[in-house]
Amino acid sequence: MVTIDTLRADRLGAYGHAAADTPRFDAMASEGVLFDQAISPVPMTLPLHTSLMTALEPYQHGVRDNADFEISPDIAMLAESFQQAG
Repeated sequence: MVTIDTLRADRLGAYGHAAADTPRFDAMASEGVLFDQAISPVPMTLPLHTSLMTALEPYQHGVRDNADFEISPDIAMLAESFQQAG
């Protein structure tokens, strides 16, 4: 999984931008999964990444903006799940 803050898809070669100088992204797109539509639960980096890593909506994990937040230690994070699975 690759996440990038404030990058427009229409500026990448994989999405058709002829003048793009993005060979590594284009290679990943050709070898992996390239989505043509994405829906975000929130348009801010920290709450979005928290949602991606917890599978919870912002109202569930409590991260509302890019300020100082800590999620409950009771909420499982994706990296922790990977670690437990080896």
